[in-house]
Amino acid sequence: MFFGLPLASHFHDFFGAHGVDAFTTADELGSSGTTCGHSGDTAAYWAPSVMAPDGSLFRPTHILAYYRGPQGTPVRALPHGLKMVAGGVDPDNFGFSCSDQGPYSQTPVDCPEKLVLHVVFPSCWDGVNLDSLDHRSHMSYTCDDAHPIRVARLSIHVQYPGLTNGASGYHLAPNADGSLPGPHADFFNGWDQAALEDMVAKCINTGNDNSGECHQPNV
Repeated sequence: MFFGLPLASHFHDFFGAHGVDAFTTADELGSSGTTCGHSGDTAAYWAPSVMAPDGSLFRPTHILAYYRGPQGTPVRALPHGLKMVAGGVDPDNFGFSCSDQGPYSQTPVDCPEKLVLHVVFPSCWDGVNLDSLDHRSHMSYTCDDAHPIRVARLSIHVQYPGLTNGASGYHLAPNADGSLPGPHADFFNGWDQAALEDMVAKCINTGNDNSGECHQPNV
C-alpha cells in the first residue's frame, strides 16, 4: 500500500511469503520461503486484523487461497509482480460468514465452529500495469476493452476460531483516523511463476482441479 514508506493505515495479518515489509520486491518474495502448502506459492496475502473488544488481536488460524477460472474459458496466470486490493461493501464478494459460503456480513458474526473472512479478487487485467495508484484501477471484475486479459480468479478465505455471545464487540483494526475499514484484502504476486503457469495450465484450463496436485493447502 505504501511502498518504500514504513507506515500503514491499520494492522494486518500476513500469509504466504515470509519477511514482507514496505521495501519488499516481487523477486525477493520468491526467495523468502512461505507458509503455504504449495512450495511455489511465495506470493504475499494480507488482510486487516480483527480486534477483540479488549483491544487485543484476534488471531486467524489459517487461510485458504483458491485460483479458479470460468468453465470452458481459458485464463492466464496472474503476472509476476501484480499487486491488487479487493474489498468494499459488495455482499457477493466480501464479508464474514460461518461457512465456506455466504450470505456475508460486513462485521464479524457469532459462529460456533469457525469465523471466515471471504474476499474475491477481480480477474480481468488491463494487460499493461502491475499496479495503479489506488491498487484497483488496473483490474476489473468485468472484462472489457480497458481490461481485456482474463486471469485466474483469486479468492481468499481467512479462518478464525469460533465466536459465541459477543461477536458484535469484534471489529476490523481501525484506520489511523479511527474509522473502521470494510472487509478487504491485498495480494502481491511473488509466486514461482513457472509453478503458477503450470498450475493454471494443468488444473484450471483443463478443468482437472480434483487432482491431488491441484489441492495443496494454504496456511
